[in-house]
Amino acid sequence: MNEVIRKLLLLQETDRKKRDVEAKLAAGGSRVDAVRAKLDRHRALLDEASRKAKEAGLIERQKFGQVDEVERKIRDVQLLLNRASSNTEYANLKKQIAGMGADRSILEEEALQQATLKEQREREAKVEQDRVAALTVEVEREQATWGEDRKSLDAELSALGAAREACRQGIAPTWLDRYERILASGRFPVLVPVVELYCQGCMMEHSIHDVTRAFQAAEVVVCKSCQRMMYAETL
Repeated sequence: MNEVIRKLLLLQETDRKKRDVEAKLAAGGSRVDAVRAKLDRHRALLDEASRKAKEAGLIERQKFGQVDEVERKIRDVQLLLNRASSNTEYANLKKQIAGMGADRSILEEEALQQATLKEQREREAKVEQDRVAALTVEVEREQATWGEDRKSLDAELSALGAAREACRQGIAPTWLDRYERILASGRFPVLVPVVELYCQGCMMEHSIHDVTRAFQAAEVVVCKSCQRMMYAETL
């Protein structure tokens, strides 16, 4: 194999490892972010559930307060009933007490329903509270684990950076500049073999003339389709 091709392939292998490490770094950070985002969502749900529970409790107290107020009024009217001066007044007061009694029954039913709703809201808030507690622990665990992994990956990335610089040494500028431009464009691998006239980067067919040039490696040969550098080990 031509020496310049061998050096470029070593550089490309180093870049492949570097890209893998960079992908792991990005994925690791994303994993922590995903768990933290889940925690944030459940914190918001906890806030909402707590608000609803508090609101339900307030309405429950208001309903039972209304029941107490009606009962007070009933007692007041009952006192008047004992002092009624005529049958008509007595009958009217009894009717008034009966009406307030019916109102009290309705209010008591509403208060009990509200008490049930408050308990349900409190249970929902407790579920979210437990989820938030568990997710808080999970975030802390992920952050600790990721912190150790990141140190290792950062060290590996630093070593690969140094190895990359070493690989670049001795590669002619014409080849190196083209390699770096293609790499910067996002196409990887940069250097691909041409086998039986076909570019292995995009499978475009090339002429025997192009394959011969790639085999001789006296110049940079670029695929007309995918713009990758080509090399050939055989004609």
